Amino acid sequence: LCPDRLYLNTLINWLGSCFSDVPAHCVATAFMVWKEKREAQWKVEVLATEGLCVLQEAPKRSRVPKADYSMMLDNLLLICPTPDTALVVDFDFRSRFNIRRQTEEYSSFLKSLQYVFLGTVEELFAELEVVRGPLEQCYRALQEAIPPWRMVDTLRSSYATALADLRRRANSGPTRSKTHRMMLSLSERIRQ
Repeated sequence: LCPDRLYLNTLINWLGSCFSDVPAHCVATAFMVWKEKREAQWKVEVLATEGLCVLQEAPKRSRVPKADYSMMLDNLLLICPTPDTALVVDFDFRSRFNIRRQTEEYSSFLKSLQYVFLGTVEELFAELEVVRGPLEQCYRALQEAIPPWRMVDTLRSSYATALADLRRRANSGPTRSKTHRMMLSLSERIRQ
């Protein structure tokens, strides 16, 4: 592991032992990275659940056309240690593939997936391709059609959209970033 990934992996695992709530784990990680690495010019942007609306104004689901099955992603971080390096942290990675009815093989495969994904965008998309086969085999074995929102291509498109938005926000500069303003506010509250 490179030093940036080792630092993030250690931080994620340590905070995971402190927080059982996924959104809280996501926000705590974002805050710690921001606080510890802002001197090194690291950028961090976060998408968190609606319960933590201070971080992200989630799009209203009613505005999504019925034909658009893209998933609303949350609990996702984009961390840019350098201008040309971006790391993705998905705190809900395994749960995105959890389906109600599963074959034994798929259940075993699902247990082998990591809870939290940490890697580049390319590694994330490669991991989605690894999931494609077992997911399709499970639905075939159950003699069911894969729902559109469960298709790997739909999830890939959702990630691409969310990560493009996070990248745009990260590059907008710290004075305009919602995450930066929220982190400053949280830092002030902790000091008081």
